[in-house]
Amino acid sequence: MRFGDFKNFVNKALVFFKPESANYWHTVTNCQISSQPIKLGQYYLDFSSKIEYPGKLDSSGIPLYSHFGGNHFYHPIVICQYAFGLFEEFYKSELKNINLRDKFLNQADWLVENSIEWKANGRMWELLYDIPEYNLKLPWLSALAQGEAISVLTRAHQITSDQKYLTIAEKALKPFTASVKDGGLVNEFKGNIIYEEYPSPTRAVGVLNGFIFSLFGLYDLDIIYLTFLTSIVLHLPITDWLQSKLKHCIS
Repeated sequence: MRFGDFKNFVNKALVFFKPESANYWHTVTNCQISSQPIKLGQYYLDFSSKIEYPGKLDSSGIPLYSHFGGNHFYHPIVICQYAFGLFEEFYKSELKNINLRDKFLNQADWLVENSIEWKANGRMWELLYDIPEYNLKLPWLSALAQGEAISVLTRAHQITSDQKYLTIAEKALKPFTASVKDGGLVNEFKGNIIYEEYPSPTRAVGVLNGFIFSLFGLYDLDIIYLTFLTSIVLHLPITDWLQSKLKHCIS
């Protein structure tokens, strides 16, 4: 384990026992739902702690990220979580704070403009750093990034009715229909099919939170198109376990 990874592990453990010790990268994001949502609204977790970004912003207000002190670059997951923070505060203003709305839409516009073509008619967002322990070489895609981007884009569509956001969100589904060995996000972990946050070419990783965030995104799109998850269930090579989880979301 690299020192940076060990430090992250210690920080997360400290936050669990002492939430007041949280920094920007390891904040407590409390659950905000008590029942199955039937319409888009606040995100499932409270990301308001992400609104005060401690790093650099570009001239359009998009966060720039430095991986372990390296050069700054655009990180889609960082951008999405910053967007969730902005949306949370915008939602609390009863959708009246135009400044927050515009900042949120700047993040959504970045996702639209910087999505990359994935195979036939799909879109993805690139992660631009290597992770040697998973044999991931830049650029790579992540179920966490895809799911969070879909959640941002569906909310941008909700408040603007602009079809461009929904179009990219729909195309971002494509990597969820292919296995990791075929360049997608579907993998098997301990007998269950999952969507990989880290789609390692050499082994199943099975990070739970990345899988959950991907399902949040799929469910957000399902709220708009009630038949979507049914289609995923019918067409993905998935197990009875995952079928039951997805069917529960649409029951």
